[in-house]
Amino acid sequence: MEITRLKDVYGALLTDRQAEMLSLFYDFDNSLSEIAEQYGVSRQAVRDVIERAKVQLAELEVKLGFAKKIAETLEICNRLRTSYRERDDAAALAETLEAVWEKKNGIVFGTQ
Repeated sequence: MEITRLKDVYGALLTDRQAEMLSLFYDFDNSLSEIAEQYGVSRQAVRDVIERAKVQLAELEVKLGFAKKIAETLEICNRLRTSYRERDDAAALAETLEAVWEKKNGIVFGTQ
């Protein structure tokens, strides 16, 4: 889930209350009513806190893009692992790494 992934990356930048309510709602599947009862507030207040936190997480991702970069890096690692397992040779791994690097950064490696 997107919000959970963003919370994992940027959660430390939320207020304690936002982080706790998001965690209760998304990680522990508590209802708005359950969270409201725990905090002694209305369901609407909990919803407002959660919605503000979601907006803040989305804005952080737009500005910083760390979650996207992490996902791209994991994808590259998975491709490299698959390539290495399929070919089981260091030269093939280096070749795959160079191809991924060239695609990602527009840098072409020269032959030696």
